[in-house]
Amino acid sequence: MYTLKDLQNMDTIRESQTDSLKFEGERPDGSIIRVWLSRMTKEDGMPYDNQITVEGFNGDKWVTLKQYPGGDWSDATIEHSGELPSHTVTRYER
Repeated sequence: MYTLKDLQNMDTIRESQTDSLKFEGERPDGSIIRVWLSRMTKEDGMPYDNQITVEGFNGDKWVTLKQYPGGDWSDATIEHSGELPSHTVTRYER
């Protein structure tokens, strides 16, 4: 699992209106994931400050696998434990 500190130290690959894509790549099991860091907070109506979203490619489209709180930037050492939920993700060619 990526922590806020991990993502804070990564370059941004691209940005959407509300999120920064921090990682896109293949996991050891061959599945393809993307990790987004939201720039929004609870004050903006989000469930978490700086929400982290993990997406997986299912062969047709990107699906949300997990969302969890990133926390406040002033507390960027928050650690999150646990594994991503298991599911099948088909490899794709760019």
